[in-house]
Amino acid sequence: MNTVTVAEMKQLEAAANAAGLSYEAMMENAGTAVAQLILRQPAADAVVYCGPGNNGGDGYVIARLLANAGRRVLAVQVNGQPRNPLCRSRMELAQAAGVSVCALADLSEEQRQFCRAASTAVDAVYGTGFHGEMSADALEAAQQMARCPAVWAVDIPSGVESDTGRVAAGAVKATATVAFHAAKYAHNCTAAAPWCGKVTVADIGIGNALK
Repeated sequence: MNTVTVAEMKQLEAAANAAGLSYEAMMENAGTAVAQLILRQPAADAVVYCGPGNNGGDGYVIARLLANAGRRVLAVQVNGQPRNPLCRSRMELAQAAGVSVCALADLSEEQRQFCRAASTAVDAVYGTGFHGEMSADALEAAQQMARCPAVWAVDIPSGVESDTGRVAAGAVKATATVAFHAAKYAHNCTAAAPWCGKVTVADIGIGNALK
């Protein structure tokens, strides 16, 4: 399985953007790839945990597409509101599609019950840029995800360092990970592989854009 580093992936994305495949299109393609895989599974309620960056933006795309397919979905903000326009616009589109969006700390008792009962969780908190330690918010989200029978990690489980394979305390342990364009080092290394679960590499259009 071919792998790329975080820096190499950023270079590929920048080159694809320059070639006409916008960052917005890549985010939509990434979210669509994950949503399509989830929708192949039996219908189930889903909680999508979204960080404030591009990984969270992917999560909001997933939430919107699951809702459009008739699934009951809750999007939970982890580590605050979106911090860039692309993530914010995907959040707003999810809300327009009927997805409830709520900060982790502000969940109502009914929403907490939904999280406890949901059988599918999507980890879109940190992504491949993670290094160091998990925030308190992310640790709580990871604990909630651990109760779900199926946990889908978006590109890489939160708390796993992409280039080193280091696993931070409290990292999300996924049952499946959808990597974008190419696998990352952590997906195949002995230390991190158990946290990644079954890894699928999804085409998000970069290869065609750079032909």
